[in-house]
Amino acid sequence: MRRGSELGGRVIPEVPGILALAVPIMIGLAASTLHGVVDSVMLGPLGAVPLAAAGLAAAAGLIVTSALYGTLSAVAVRVGQARGARRGRRICEILRNGLALGALVGGAGAGAMGLF
Repeated sequence: MRRGSELGGRVIPEVPGILALAVPIMIGLAASTLHGVVDSVMLGPLGAVPLAAAGLAAAAGLIVTSALYGTLSAVAVRVGQARGARRGRRICEILRNGLALGALVGGAGAGAMGLF
């Protein structure tokens, strides 16, 4: 029984910090979903073909966005590791490289979306 109370004592203090990180991400994902809903509502009266085109573009956009997010999420992990190790200069290097990586994959993602 004591083991459960130890776990609760360690987990509960972490909840506000986790929520502070998670809530903006959840809002962003909800906004992305609402964007697709608004597209559907606005294009629905135009017919099946425009609605299908918007659905196809949204699916392609989701794939590109997921790839970009997956690639760039590594930057946050590396910054967290450097911060935990108290390596301030390394954080600057990681952020600078992350910015360059973001520009590179962002440009590639924009180019890929230009195909649709």
